[in-house]
Amino acid sequence: MSRPSSDDPRYRRVRERLSQAVLTMAAVRPVESVTVSELTATAGVSRAAFYRHASSPTSLLVDVLATEIDPDLVAVLDELSDPVADHQRIWRRAYLVLLGHAERHSEVYHVASEHGSSLQSALVAHFEKIIEPAVRQVTSRIDHDGTGGPSELWTRIAIGQQASNMLSVIRAWVRTGLVDSAEAVVDTYLSLAPPWQLARSEDDGTIALRPSRRPAPSATPPG
Repeated sequence: MSRPSSDDPRYRRVRERLSQAVLTMAAVRPVESVTVSELTATAGVSRAAFYRHASSPTSLLVDVLATEIDPDLVAVLDELSDPVADHQRIWRRAYLVLLGHAERHSEVYHVASEHGSSLQSALVAHFEKIIEPAVRQVTSRIDHDGTGGPSELWTRIAIGQQASNMLSVIRAWVRTGLVDSAEAVVDTYLSLAPPWQLARSEDDGTIALRPSRRPAPSATPPG
């Protein structure tokens, strides 16, 4: 018997039941403590049906959250491909998209942040995949003045730093009870953001950072 495709109405119905069940359960307890048996009983589906969608409740939750946020977030970050893009404006919009998503699922993120959930690690890993193209678009234009540009190590650190920052902003907001507006949260983050993220492009599209803030070149000149 062939496996239903994502276009199959039965597949979509099961997916919706599982999505609602995992979001509901993760809003009151760490998703790592949720068993497949509990989740499938809550969703009213079989274990076999569950494993057509995910390998674990945690992986299902990450996929459910990512499915919601990725299209809007990627659409904003894609604008960084413009060599003369206003980086600060684009990152601001990206973080507002992120916080809008976090607000809709604040209970899930609150539980995860309070219990040291491994969901956090999985989300950071996912954010790295999503933002890597955007970060590379920006860093590839930094200091093209004979230095050879950023090293791969510098770029990798920038990607990891930015992915961790995204989750840190969500955690801080939910831990403070969502008292501040999303705009105020983004303003606070931008006051702490790394210089490369807010640097303005020159007319030719390159990005010049102050000498003390320049990334390590891709290769060290002999001598």
